[in-house]
Amino acid sequence: MLIYIQFILFLFPISSYSSEALNDKTEWKSLLHIENEVSDVVSSEWFLSQTRNIDDELETLKKSSLEQRCEFPLRSLLIENSKSVTDLERCVELNSFYKELDKKNISLLLASEFYRSPASTYGHISLVFHDESIPELNAEVVHYSAVQKINEGFFYSISGVTGGLYGNFFKEKFFKKFYEYSLVEQRKMFFWKLNLSEVQKKRLIYHLYELTKARFRYYFLSENCSYQIAKLLGVAFRTPVERRRIFLPSATVNLFKDHLGPVQTILPLRDKLIKNLKRLKDDQSLKFARLVYNN
Repeated sequence: MLIYIQFILFLFPISSYSSEALNDKTEWKSLLHIENEVSDVVSSEWFLSQTRNIDDELETLKKSSLEQRCEFPLRSLLIENSKSVTDLERCVELNSFYKELDKKNISLLLASEFYRSPASTYGHISLVFHDESIPELNAEVVHYSAVQKINEGFFYSISGVTGGLYGNFFKEKFFKKFYEYSLVEQRKMFFWKLNLSEVQKKRLIYHLYELTKARFRYYFLSENCSYQIAKLLGVAFRTPVERRRIFLPSATVNLFKDHLGPVQTILPLRDKLIKNLKRLKDDQSLKFARLVYNN
């Protein structure tokens, strides 16, 4: 029964977007994750101003120190101040973060459904930053997930529906997610390479750096991994993304289909390949990835 419901929801138009350039106020709302005059972010350090007002935030940022501008690089670039670009070159942590993710390819990754976890009933979506056409096992994966307390059990599901959980963006190595999805949970993985300009890539990485300081309330069906990744991509492409009562991973794929390359699929590893995995060394990760794609 759950499969039929999932199929129906996949076909249902979850969300829509406009390709028109955002006006200043709309872009600032998107950047600050404000909808209906309230920000989705619950962490206090997300705003520089005390009022959390867009105009006050802009004025505060104009008067901010270099340290503060380093924490919010994309906001700084939106201010018409040529000094911002030069200043950001002096931000050590920001540039280190950027270097880690400044790869030839950025791909949208969708792991298929996993019914043992309520949060993954309809799959899990994330971004992979990689150089090779096939992601290396040491590639970086960025995803948004709920923070689960130990031994929450049944209450984890209840909290996920009612907004009792909090969510953050996480950065992990691809081999960890590969082990989890392909070996342990036997899930399919689907990849689409994103067609990003250099400007769009910078917007994405800069905003992602800002999001490392953001904490959200997590909802399984609406403000989940798909919604937050869509919002991140929306900032990169300057595309508004609206909140919906149900926001499946398929919604993110459909929203940005014009920016995606052909789909590639990784099938779950079987026993023979699991044995081969134990013999591999780090420098053979690309060879192993090719083996998986051809499985």
